[in-house]
Formats: sequence, C-alpha cells, structure tokens
Amino acid sequence: MPIVEISVSEGAFTPEQRTNLGKAINDKVTEFYQNVKGTKPSIWVIVREEPADNWIIEGESLTEFRKRMQEKK
Repeated sequence: MPIVEISVSEGAFTPEQRTNLGKAINDKVTEFYQNVKGTKPSIWVIVREEPADNWIIEGESLTEFRKRMQEKK
C-alpha cells in the first residue's frame, strides 16, 4: 500500500482542489504500479497543511518571503 504525503502551506488549496489533487496523484501512482508491477494497489494520499510560518525558505518564513515578493511587484 503506497502512501503519498504532500505538504502545502495552509490555505493553498480549497477542499475541492485538495480532493482533485489527491485523485490526480492516485491516478498517476496507480498507472505507474500497473505499468511496472502489473498490479493495482490501494493508495493513500495525505495532504498536510502547515502554517506559512512553519516553512523556511533561505532563512526566512514563507510569510516573510511572500511579503517580500509582493513588495517587488
């Protein structure tokens, strides 16, 4: 049973988008397993939402990074 975990920043996707993402990942992993192993596994997709301040990019939080990117526009 493959488990696929994806971490995104909080609020990155609507519930519908998260479901669509999970379905797309499920389809691709199923296709891969069928091509490589000839089987169709039961796939779990976990989408974890983390607060933007938990993401650190080049030493600054995602919140700070986004703010800086907005200021550049």
